[in-house]
Amino acid sequence: MEKDKLYILGAGTPTPTESRFGSAYVADIDGEKIMFDCGPAATHKLVKSGLWPTDIDNLFFTHHHFDHDIDYPCFLLCRWDQSIGKENTLNVFGPKLTEKLTEEIYGEDDRGFFGKPKMGGIKTGGPGEMMQDPTMLAMAGLVVTVGATLLQMARGK
Repeated sequence: MEKDKLYILGAGTPTPTESRFGSAYVADIDGEKIMFDCGPAATHKLVKSGLWPTDIDNLFFTHHHFDHDIDYPCFLLCRWDQSIGKENTLNVFGPKLTEKLTEEIYGEDDRGFFGKPKMGGIKTGGPGEMMQDPTMLAMAGLVVTVGATLLQMARGK
């Protein structure tokens, strides 16, 4: 049995540096690859790490700032482009904007610009709603609990 792995594709801030920019992680737990956020160039970084968009069956968004979701359209379209019809359904979890973003990419009428992807449920809701039932995000022995946090950023010198 392989060891569980955590791929850190992006662990930075909205301000790029030479080595960090945006947020994207993949947890490989018992062979199931679960992606968290899809920040700048996440799809490219995913492939550089030896993974493919079609390897990802579950994508969680922590929130919708550009440094956490800007590569979502690229990820979806690359997954669609690489599809041979045998990959698992993609399940997407996140705040309410998640559904709207997906509809804008593929279209509300299941036709969309590139055709409807093989998508599972898009589970949406704010942190309060998700906290009421954190088990709705349980898979592969992992329970993701979503809660509100206070984020403070120091600005200045």
